[in-house]
Amino acid sequence: MNEIKDKTIFSNGLAGKTYRLEAFTEKHKKGLWDAASNSEIWEFSRSDSQSLEEYILEWYTSMLNMQKMGTRFMYVVIENASNKIVGSSSYYDISIHDLRVAIGFTWYHPDVWGKGVNPEVKYLMLSQVFDKLKWNRVEFHVDSRNERSISAMKYLGATQDGVLRLHKRVQCDFIRDTVLLSIVEPDWPEIIEKIATRLI
Repeated sequence: MNEIKDKTIFSNGLAGKTYRLEAFTEKHKKGLWDAASNSEIWEFSRSDSQSLEEYILEWYTSMLNMQKMGTRFMYVVIENASNKIVGSSSYYDISIHDLRVAIGFTWYHPDVWGKGVNPEVKYLMLSQVFDKLKWNRVEFHVDSRNERSISAMKYLGATQDGVLRLHKRVQCDFIRDTVLLSIVEPDWPEIIEKIATRLI
């Protein structure tokens, strides 16, 4: 498992026109918890046998453990107008040697679905990888049942590299297939232009 050896490699804040990203700290806990308390967010990850509160506690504990181990760097997504946390997204599977990273563990409160949050968040995170760090590859790992997210990533410009069959246990006992998508450095100039037109 790859670890973030240099904790300063990613910026603590990324500012966008409508949304901004702040590296998670304890001060964000309540706002993050409030934003996460909607069952629609966890459709493909929470089991019916778990209460929403139990699942969010499990998710939160797992996130903190990964942060402490240095295998994940999480941002909270904040709406500039309201100053409220409306979601989160993370870097993980970080390989400094290979100049490669995955973006995922992404969710948004339903109140901001369809309001341009995902293109802006992806723009900020991808720009940091390709423009600032000069890395080569970003991956996305999506539950094969989540057609909305797969379509959104393809519309963004990501290429589907394949399907990892029976890849990951979710919802306590379901083994999902994972769709693997990626954006590589040669793709970035065209993709950034496409995203920019959506953020005007």
